[in-house]
Amino acid sequence: MRYRVKSQLPHIEKGGILDDCGPSSVSAATAWAAKYDPDFTAADGIRAKFEVTGQVDKQGISDNGSTLPQLIKTAVRLGAKARYAKSWEDVVAAAKAGAGIGVHVEQPRKYPAGQEVSAWHEKWKKWWWVKQKQPNRTYGHMTSAGYDAEEGVWYWACPTRSGVGAEAYGVKITEAALKQIASSKGDAPHKRCIIITWPAKATAPIAPATPTPAPIEPTPVIAGGRVAAVEQPKAATPKRKVQPLAASTKPAPSPVATELAALGKVNYAQVGERALNAATSAAAAAAKVKGVPAKMLAFIKAIKNNTGLDEAILEAARVFLSTCIAMMLATGAPLLDMGAGDFKVVLSGGLAAALNVVVRFLQPTDGAFGVKPKN
Repeated sequence: MRYRVKSQLPHIEKGGILDDCGPSSVSAATAWAAKYDPDFTAADGIRAKFEVTGQVDKQGISDNGSTLPQLIKTAVRLGAKARYAKSWEDVVAAAKAGAGIGVHVEQPRKYPAGQEVSAWHEKWKKWWWVKQKQPNRTYGHMTSAGYDAEEGVWYWACPTRSGVGAEAYGVKITEAALKQIASSKGDAPHKRCIIITWPAKATAPIAPATPTPAPIEPTPVIAGGRVAAVEQPKAATPKRKVQPLAASTKPAPSPVATELAALGKVNYAQVGERALNAATSAAAAAAKVKGVPAKMLAFIKAIKNNTGLDEAILEAARVFLSTCIAMMLATGAPLLDMGAGDFKVVLSGGLAAALNVVVRFLQPTDGAFGVKPKN
């Protein structure tokens, strides 16, 4: 059984922000432990993390960094059992018994020479070297691993792998190499590992097996198109008792479905009222000039000057194209070799990003694109 990647790339936010490595990796480790029955997605992990922490991930802001305690709660919410590793021997024994392993790293600090990570990582590593003159740049990151007893091999999965084509699965790795990667933060390798197992029957949340380690410190993460974001971990304690998430009986909502659902929550009464006011003002401006062309031009100028419509259209087009390009590059495959399934994933990601702008434009409370006068 090969270790399936649960990519965080489809969840790229405005500005190329990627801050979902924690829940994406937990989904991969939990699905592996469950032998892919159920087969959790990165979206499942992101949703479960929100449900146990209440930590709202704001679009376009790197604010969804995770702590190990939060990720243990996320795994339990999915229906798994999760705990801190007691030793490296504990990690190895649990993995060989079928557990998924969450591995917090300082990527790619002191990684084995030639270690494969992802096409996305290689792209940004070259950017750091050539454009920013930072050949030793590293970033805090969450990954996952598992041991395939049938083949007798270890798999290690970085969530910046695309999850499709050549990057659909984790990379094969030796135990020694995995231990070296797990040591990249500078402390004992097991200190940065959590062990996730899948019970025959979901149970109530369990207490950690060992004292809680220090929260993951803020560390640089890469923003697609710029390198400026920072993971900001927040230790959040839920105020309500959390029950395990039942095994999925239906697929988790896609990014597009999520944005379409958000459209249904818009206050259209306010939108209509403010849109009518804008149209009335534009009509008044058009009435002051003579001739059909002049009236049309005056009307358009009034709409442009008093609403965020023009900025919203340009922003929607920009994020659609930039997201599609980022996801195509992330697959690591030549453009002409991409199949219909690959393009479907790419277009879905781009559409979700564009829909996010539409939601913001229609929401009167949003100061950037809200349907309201600019002055």
